[in-house]
Amino acid sequence: MGKKKTSIYIDEELWNEWMHFILDDPRYGTTRKASEALEDAMRCYLEDKKTRK
Repeated sequence: MGKKKTSIYIDEELWNEWMHFILDDPRYGTTRKASEALEDAMRCYLEDKKTRK
């Protein structure tokens, strides 16, 4: 599957909280893997939405 480079505007405080969450998670642990973590979070969110219907 290909990747889509994108930019989003997000609250700075929320972004900082997210990055601290990622850096503390041993599965990710680096800012370089922040995109992977964000993809995982988006997939979880979408899956949750599908199962609630």
